[in-house]
Amino acid sequence: MKKLILIFCTVFSFLLVNAQPMIEPLLDPSKPTSDKIYTIVDEAPQFPGGQEELNKFLIKNIKYPAMASECECQGRVFISFVINKDGSFTDIQIARGAQKCGTTTCYDAAKNVVPCNSPDKASETVDCDASGMLDKEALRVVKIMPKWIPGKQAGKPVRVQYNLPLKFTLR
Repeated sequence: MKKLILIFCTVFSFLLVNAQPMIEPLLDPSKPTSDKIYTIVDEAPQFPGGQEELNKFLIKNIKYPAMASECECQGRVFISFVINKDGSFTDIQIARGAQKCGTTTCYDAAKNVVPCNSPDKASETVDCDASGMLDKEALRVVKIMPKWIPGKQAGKPVRVQYNLPLKFTLR
């Protein structure tokens, strides 16, 4: 019985010592993998010149869609994208689009305009819904941005998931 326990302990310690090099890279956060997408990093990615330059770029390049302006459509669009090791972008998508906006006209059975909360309401027509235009404009502007300074983990560039909120406001 003592021999069996001794053999078991010897085999177990041998496996433990030899398995350590295989386990260590998986547990060591200072060794980033090439395709991993990080959400939190030591150094966040940034637009060339920083936040102030990003704001200038957005103000210069966002073109408020005419129909959205006519419909008095405003809102916030969240664009999600991955900043690669070289600062380029992939996986650009709308994380959350602008809320539906615009005007709705409601009619009774005789086709008279009535308040939309009226019990006489028989139908409604959306005269203007331009929220999708805000989403498209936000995507367009992100796609024309220059390369960013990539994020870093343990001093090395890594891929980072980034969410950019864009607020559309009429003045």
